[in-house]
Amino acid sequence: MTFYRFAKWPICNLRINEFVKIRDEFGENFMMVGIFDSELENLQKAMMQYFPLPIKGHFGIRPVDIFVNLEGVVEQVQYGKEIADHFSFVEVKSFSE
Repeated sequence: MTFYRFAKWPICNLRINEFVKIRDEFGENFMMVGIFDSELENLQKAMMQYFPLPIKGHFGIRPVDIFVNLEGVVEQVQYGKEIADHFSFVEVKSFSE
């Protein structure tokens, strides 16, 4: 589970795009959950546009990644030190297995 900044933030969109590209590499029970600092209407509009502007949201928000196991127990949390600070894809893949 990841807390992202807002729906049209390019760095968050790049991260999600990378997950989509490699989703077959994750374990069978792996599920990615993204939570955005955006209203539903803004999320819906963002999904329909190719270029992510204008941006609406709070610029002080940093990402948070959380590994939650199949029993619903939080195993690891990473609070981003800057806007692109997430678990590495290697760490995510390892957890998913």
